[in-house]
Order: sequence, then structure tokens, then C-alpha cells
Amino acid sequence: MSLGRSDPAFEKWVQELPSSVTSDALWRLNCYQEALFLFSLAREDALVLHRARPFAAVAEQLARSVGSIAANMAEAYGRPTNNDRIRYFAYALGSVREATTWYDGARTTLDSDQVTDRLARLSRVRAMLIGLLSRLHRTGGNKTLERW
Repeated sequence: MSLGRSDPAFEKWVQELPSSVTSDALWRLNCYQEALFLFSLAREDALVLHRARPFAAVAEQLARSVGSIAANMAEAYGRPTNNDRIRYFAYALGSVREATTWYDGARTTLDSDQVTDRLARLSRVRAMLIGLLSRLHRTGGNKTLERW
């Protein structure tokens, strides 16, 4: 699953986004693009889970945790120092791991192929965030960065 290039669902979703989203400097982060797309998928998945009464609470937690991934990335991107960015990107990483747990728990209710797809996307975001955090740690925590 290559981000945007061989992923027709992603490409279709990007075409429907307003330019106010895709023209923001934050859009340059592939992990943000993937996380935001994943959030759109998770909202649909949460609706399915919500209809299965015993999984209504899982639906809310799933939507919250997946939404938190992109939201924390956006928060990090607007912060002026590496320490601030590291903190919020680390929150996003924690949300990736939480969402992975909720998707795994929903495996018996959601379509198996969809769960496999979501877990693969979460894995990609996790890997990108770990790489980003490693680079930020190497450049130093107190360094003030230009506004993105």
C-alpha cells in the first residue's frame, strides 16, 4: 500500500478534500495525510461498531483515538520548539498504539479485510512517527524552529 500512488481509495479521498487542507504546510507530512485519511475510514468503522450494541463503547474509543493521531500531529506542527513538537508527536504515537488495540478488539465485528487494512495503515503511521521523532531527538530538544 503505497501512500497515494497505488491506493485508489486514498487518491479519491484527496481529490474530495478542500484546498484549505491540502495547501497547508502540514500536508507535506505523509504521516499526517495517512492519519487524516485513516480518521475518515475510522468514522465509518465506528458507525458499524456503534450499531452492534455491545461495541458502542469501542466505537467511541476507536473514533477518538484515531482522530487524536492527526489532531496531535497538527498540534505538533504549530509548535515552535523541538521539545514541544516531540511531545505532541509522541502523543500521536501513543494514539496510534491505542487505535491498534481498539481495531484488534473490533476484529470480530468489522470486516476482516478492513481491519487488516486499518492495522496496516496504523503500522505505516507508527513507523513514520518513530522516524520523525528520531530525527527531532537528534536535532536537539530546545532548538527553536521556524514557523511551519
